[in-house]
Amino acid sequence: MKAQFKADRPADIQMTMTLTMTLAEWTEIAEHLTDTRHYRPDGKLLDAIRTMTRKASQHFDESTEQS
Repeated sequence: MKAQFKADRPADIQMTMTLTMTLAEWTEIAEHLTDTRHYRPDGKLLDAIRTMTRKASQHFDESTEQS
C-alpha cells in the first residue's frame, strides 16, 4: 500500500506555536501585547509568527513540488 499526504488548502490547517521563555521574557511579551507599537515589523511576537508561517509555507510548497 502506498499513501501520500497532500494538503489541499494549507492555509486552513490549524497550527500551534509553543513558546518557552523566562518569566522576564513573558513579562516583556505581555507588555508588547498591551502596546500596539510592538506589532510593527521588528516586534518579537510578530517576528515569531512570521517565522512560523514562513516555515510552514515552505514545507507545504516543497510537499506540493514533490507530488
